Amino acid sequence: MPRFHRMPGAAMAALALLSGSVQAVVVDSGPVDLPIAATAAGTYLNLVDGNSLASGSDFHPIAAADGSLAFAIGSAASLAVRNGAVATLDQAILVGAANAYAASGTLAATPLRSGGQHRLGLRFVDERSGGLRYGHVLLQTTAPKGFPARILRYAYETSGAAIVTPGDSRIFSDDFQPLLVAASCMPEAVQARLLNAPAGATLQIPAGDCDWGSTQLTHARSIRIRGAGQNLTLLRRSAAMPDYWNALLKLSCGNNSKVEISDLSLLGNGIEGDIDSGLWLDGGCVDFRIHDVTAANFSRAGMAIRGDGQRGVIYRSDFLANFRCAGGCFGYGIDVDGGANPNGGPHPPPLSLGSGNAVFVEDSYFYDNRHGIASNYGSRYVFRHNTVVSTQRTRDYGMIDAHGRENAERYGSQSWEIYANYLRTSPAQMTSDGIVLRGGDGVVFGNIVANIPYVVRLLNQPCSGSYPLPGQVRAAYIWDNPFTPIPIYNNDNAVWIDSSCETYIVQGRDYFLTAPSAYQPYPYPHPAR
Repeated sequence: MPRFHRMPGAAMAALALLSGSVQAVVVDSGPVDLPIAATAAGTYLNLVDGNSLASGSDFHPIAAADGSLAFAIGSAASLAVRNGAVATLDQAILVGAANAYAASGTLAATPLRSGGQHRLGLRFVDERSGGLRYGHVLLQTTAPKGFPARILRYAYETSGAAIVTPGDSRIFSDDFQPLLVAASCMPEAVQARLLNAPAGATLQIPAGDCDWGSTQLTHARSIRIRGAGQNLTLLRRSAAMPDYWNALLKLSCGNNSKVEISDLSLLGNGIEGDIDSGLWLDGGCVDFRIHDVTAANFSRAGMAIRGDGQRGVIYRSDFLANFRCAGGCFGYGIDVDGGANPNGGPHPPPLSLGSGNAVFVEDSYFYDNRHGIASNYGSRYVFRHNTVVSTQRTRDYGMIDAHGRENAERYGSQSWEIYANYLRTSPAQMTSDGIVLRGGDGVVFGNIVANIPYVVRLLNQPCSGSYPLPGQVRAAYIWDNPFTPIPIYNNDNAVWIDSSCETYIVQGRDYFLTAPSAYQPYPYPHPAR
């Protein structure tokens, strides 16, 4: 009997881990383009370190004697099967110990030879620990024999627990009606369809690679904007944009408007000297959903979420190469800014860790951003189950950031919950800044960091004046984050306090190396998914 099951929302929520337990961390390769050799030797892939050596290989596609795609199966690495054939997995499928796997030998790739994209489930031995791991690989194949074939993405779970393939976990009726279809992905076609769209409509943007020049699309009513696919609907910003407030899509959430964006790519011009964003949600959007979106090459932010009282979820999205440090540093994958104002309000709400009153970012991939996420002005965010990669040009900036209160005119970040993330560097031997928190309070636990000289760096802007400083860290809880000291940094502590802040941020008073009493993370995956 095949044992692949779509995961209902309740079952997926049961996978959520409590604060005191080991966190399940998924390592995501992000988008890749690895050709599979159409030879008897094929291509080797180690999911843990990404190398292509035969030793330690976890996935080994080959060409069979007739030149068709097949897979070499060994005792330490196998593929999930259904009725004896390699299984192509649907969305939101659990891959784990309960599945059936191929025995050693050669496994034909018959279901894949017709071409298209196919996701496969894996079971392999992590050579570092000797433990079993589960993962999945996304392939592109070509009829009639499967070749040319390419690896597009892969992921695995680090603790030995089951892994869920990407996809919506619940079946639901679309509450955004009516459906409006743009004639093309060009800005004038999209704007024409959106112009008189009633509140609550779904706007479908067809596949295409469209240059939006300097166009900014704005909308101030409830809307769902949906492309044909993350790699199929491509909206490009080609013009230089000197305006801080500009974005390709700028949506306002006044009057309780609801917003959902999915299945498209927003692509900036890559000009570091200008300052623009991909998506901008303004006005304190509530219960928004953003998923299956790529935001890349913007100089200010891939996505900017702004306003008082905001809450919602961003998931299963990619944030790539959003960077600027020419004439002022910006460059955020996601920028979360509350609407708090010390002079007349609104003021930040009381701390409510573990609640749904925050911007949630989960199951997403961040590469080559100055900050994967940044926050300010009374913001509240939860950053969990993400992969974050620092590069040579971003290594001196925190991968995960929270701004502090820089002056009397501004509040800094209010709260952050950062857990079950994987942080690494590219190239792997390079060191980098990691989680850098300049203000606010919250929890940091269950993260895996590689080639970072600390788990968390705490500081304030600036550390001068009478304690406590406005907006400084007063209740940071940091625990269960595996950490290996890097000798050249002369630091054996998981928490790094800047020298000027050592009398202001003190262990046992302002930060703690244990979990807070009664803290429970909000259910994962987010119930709105």
